[in-house]
Order: sequence, then structure tokens, then C-alpha cells
Amino acid sequence: MKKLIAVLLSIIMLMGCFNLGVFAATDDSKVDVEEVIQNDVLDVYLTSDTVTAHTSAELNLVIRSNPGFSVMILKLTYANKNISLSNAQCSVDGVSVEFSNSDGYSTVAFYHLSGDCTATGTLAVLTFDVGAAFGDTEVTLSAEEGDVCNFAAEIIEPVLAGATITAQCISDTHYLEYVGTTPASCSKEGEIKYVCTVCGYEDITLIDKTAHSFSADKKIISEPDCDDEGIKAPVCEYCFAIDESKKETIAPLGHKYPNEEPTVTKEPTCTEVGSEYEICYVCNFVHVMEIAPLGHDDGTWRTNIPSDCENAGEAARFCNRCDAVLETKVKDVGDHFYAWSVVKQPTCTEEGIEHWLCVVCGGHKTDERTIPVLPHTPGEEVIAKEPTCSEKGVAEIRCEDCDHLISSREIEKLEHVKNSLTVVSAPTSEKEGIGEYRCKECDEVIETVELPVTNALFRMETVPTLAGKTTAVKVYLENNPGFAYGVLRIKYDVASLVYEGVEAGEITSDIIAGVPAEGEISVLISLEDAEYFDNGLVFTVNFILTAEPKDTALELTYDPQNDFSDNEGNRVFVNTESGKIDVLAFVRGDCNGDGEVDTTDLAVLKLYLAGVNDTIGEGADIDKNQKLDTGDLATLKLFLAGVIKF
Repeated sequence: MKKLIAVLLSIIMLMGCFNLGVFAATDDSKVDVEEVIQNDVLDVYLTSDTVTAHTSAELNLVIRSNPGFSVMILKLTYANKNISLSNAQCSVDGVSVEFSNSDGYSTVAFYHLSGDCTATGTLAVLTFDVGAAFGDTEVTLSAEEGDVCNFAAEIIEPVLAGATITAQCISDTHYLEYVGTTPASCSKEGEIKYVCTVCGYEDITLIDKTAHSFSADKKIISEPDCDDEGIKAPVCEYCFAIDESKKETIAPLGHKYPNEEPTVTKEPTCTEVGSEYEICYVCNFVHVMEIAPLGHDDGTWRTNIPSDCENAGEAARFCNRCDAVLETKVKDVGDHFYAWSVVKQPTCTEEGIEHWLCVVCGGHKTDERTIPVLPHTPGEEVIAKEPTCSEKGVAEIRCEDCDHLISSREIEKLEHVKNSLTVVSAPTSEKEGIGEYRCKECDEVIETVELPVTNALFRMETVPTLAGKTTAVKVYLENNPGFAYGVLRIKYDVASLVYEGVEAGEITSDIIAGVPAEGEISVLISLEDAEYFDNGLVFTVNFILTAEPKDTALELTYDPQNDFSDNEGNRVFVNTESGKIDVLAFVRGDCNGDGEVDTTDLAVLKLYLAGVNDTIGEGADIDKNQKLDTGDLATLKLFLAGVIKF
């Protein structure tokens, strides 16, 4: 079934490529908002049915709202193994249905190959064979992701509701047959069972449980441990239930600790409690105990605050263990204490000053002396001037404190950075060119090179034409040097010519043309990852002559600095030969005056010489002898045969 639906989905997607359309609502066809919301969901449900055993049940598959589906695969699940789907009859024209049965479920597939089904109401009638069944059997509807989609192969998430098949016996009285008796026990009720031979209905009569048979002695139900009590009681010999009325407890065993010193986790101090623990070797219980503080240990007297010339001092007795002050006493005021005291610190630029002072009270004598200047403190070397390719740089070491210059050194010039080739004069077929390599930083000329003569030639033809006609001017390449890309530029007289586009020639597959300014055309010729080596027609430029044109030159140029390169970026140099458009009053050989020379002109000239035609174009005097005769006819034949050119 899945393979069939996969094939159908493929067909629908292919047909959808040809049939999809776009519709727009107008003011004349407004859509009701509530109707759109309701129809945006595919709502499907089943109707229920009540039947007798060994008959058929019919469930209607109904669509309440329908945005349009092309394929819908539904799974119908039911638990009763005596019920199975026997038929599916579709009620909507153009919709086909297939179904299959599996253990406990059925699959029903609907498909509409020519478009979306948008019908509502009963889609199909599903017929189920009902065997020996009794009571309600739930039939649920479900669909896997992607099993419901429209004609454009877009997935639809449907809303699905199942139904119930209610089966009854064929008569009001069941045809009961005795099946057997299950004896009762002290833990479970017994039963006497009858089954209807027609519909499978079960008639069961329960038998009460029997009394327990407890043991005469009490058995241990749970052993006691270090903390918890145990339990013992009489036990039923059959179901192992206990006699709650005679249950009694067993006292806990208590913890057992090894005969060794506890493990100290925190040592006690003079004022803080310590801790230690021991572990029960039966249950691994950790017993934590406190260790009493040690108390202070009296030490000797020490000077706590020394006395000076203004203030009394203090002596204190300290604990030998924790150094806490246990008691204090006052020390008498002492003498002045003199020393040299710095009043001005020396620097690397100025001397310092120090006085002979009492360091306690600040009184001092007149003695004063200077402190020598400090040496400079060298900092890190710093680039004061960056070197370039034209000038040396400077590196300095200065004092960190006063910025005094301690030392300096020169930094050598940098190497020139060679830039790409600058074309001073482009080479031609007659003269070498000149190129320069300059420094990117200072623009100094590093190297001058000679550019060899080139024989490559882009040649633009000179074209005679009539006023008002579209004129094609061809550009040919000769002695191709090989290039990856190039740009040719064409300047023309806008008063005489109107630019009509560029067409690729026989050696170019693609070109890009642009108009950078009025009266100028640029044509890009390129080929990725390769080079041109062929000679021949490169491109054709089309012009239309204005109403009153004049002979006009077509200037063909290129920029040798940028326009032509090979696939490694090297310069390629070419010669250019400009062209011209000559405006004619008539075209030589044009006998019928249409501006073209072809076999039609040959026929017109023959008729004129035979006296059939009275009029003929000015171009009929092909041999330019001021008369029309068979000489002109012979010359035209040679031209059309390609033997001669005008």
C-alpha cells in the first residue's frame, strides 16, 4: 500500500507542475473570513454503529470541513481481533479508495489524481466483519506525518475523531457454557466462569478468599540493626502474610566501635572546641565527639607598646600557645631618639635634603646635609622615528622619571616595496615600449624595463553604407598573443551614429558591452581559467545612421596599463587599427535600391537590359563606365560569386 501511495504522490507532484495557478480575490468575489478559517482545517470523523455478533457494521467516514486534499492515508486501530475491515466504498466522484488489513489495525487510502477533493459530508462507507464480539470496541483514526497532502504536494495536518462498534448477542439470553472453576485462596478470590458460545460474553461468579493459616511460632520478619528495631510475628504458610495481632519488636543492637583512639578532625585551641570521630564497624555510622578547649598557657612579659619621648609605653604578658594578651602594665616615658630624617627625596635632576631629628616627636637640631642626585633610570627602547624606504629611523632610550635622553641610535632604511608594472609607453608593431617598477611607499623608480614589440592587432573594418540603415562594423584579431581578458574602447560621432549593441564573434563565446560615456563603448572580452589564442572575428558593433549622417571615423583604443592581461595577471600589449563608416548616396551593385547587393539585383539588371523594366537604381553602373550594359552584368556575377570585391 505504501509503495502505491508513493507512486501516486510522484504522479501528483509531476501533474502539479503543469496545473498550479494563482488566484486573486477581487472586490466582486469577497471571501467570508469565518468560512476561510473553517475550511482551512481538514476535519474528519467516523460514525458509530450497533450490531449483533457475526454480522457486519457500517461506519461512515465523514468530512466536516475540507481545504482540499489529493492523497489521504488513514490508520484505523481496534483492539478486538474478531473485528476486521472487509470493504471500503467511496461516495465522492473522482476519488479512489484502497485498503489493507494488519494485526489489530487497517489502512485506508484515498487519492484524487486530477486535483484536490474539496467535498464535505460522507466520503466513504467502511464495512467491518464482526465475529464473536460483545460490548464496545473503540475504532481510532490516525495519520502519520506526510500521509495527507494536497495536489501541490503540501502536507496537511488533519483533525481526526474515531467511533465505537457496539456488538450484542443475537438474542436477549446468552448461550452460556461452563468453562471451569478457579479455587479461592487466602490471597486471591476464586471464580466460576461461563462463556457465551455465540458472542463470547463472559459470566463470572466470584468465590470469597479463604482464611490464613498462621504458624504456631513467631518468625523473624526483619532483623534489628544498630539503630532500628526488628520485627517477628506468625506467618501464613500459603501467602506469607503476617499476623498483625501477634507482631512484636526486637530491640536495636546498638553501635559497635573498635578499641582504638578516635580520629581527630579539628584540634582544640586555648578557647575553641575541637572534634573527633569513631566509626561503627557494623553499619559504618560516624559518631562525632567534641574535645574541650585547652585553656591559656601563661608566658613571659614583653613590650607591647614601646615608650618614647612623649608617651608612656605598655608591657604585656602573652599566652605561649596562642599569643593572646593575658595582662598589661604601663612603661615610663623615655628619652628622645635622634636619627637622620629625609625631608626632600633626591631625584635624577635635583639633590635631596635630610635633617638630624628626633624620629618620635619631630624636634631637631640645626644639622642638615644634602643627598646626591640619583642616576637616571633607563626605560625601554622606543622608536622615535619609524624608518622608511627613503629615510633612516631613530630609536631612543629615555629616563623613566624625567624623560632625559640617555642614548639614541639610527635604524637602517627599509627595502623598497616593488609595485606592479607601470606602462610609460606601450609597445607597438614598430617600436618597443617602456615600463617602470616603482616603490609602493615612496613612488621611486626601482627598475626600468623594455617592453618588446607586439604584432597583435585588433583591426576595425571600414564600412560603406546608406543613411538610415543598420550598419554592422566588424572587429578582427590578428597575431593573437594569448590573453585571459581584455577591454577594447570605441569612440564614435553621436551626431551621425546611434549605438545598437554588440554581438560576439566566431572566436568569442560571450562578451560584455557597456557605455561609460556618451559617444563611447567599452567591450569586455574574457574567458575564465584559460587564454585566447585564436585569430578571427572578435565581435560586431551595430550602428544606425541618423537622418543626415556624414562620413565618421570609429576610434578603436585600449588602456595598456589595465585593459589586457593573461591568466596570471601579466600585461598583454596589442596594436589597434581604427575603422570608418563611409556614407554613400547609393550602394554599388544595388540595382533595386534596397541597400543590399544579392541575386535580386542580378535579376533586376537582366530585366532592365532586356527592356522589361524602365527604371533601375543608381548602383547599377557597376563597372563605373557611365553606361549600363552587359559589362555591368558580368561584373555583378563575379562579385556575387566571390571572385571580386567592390
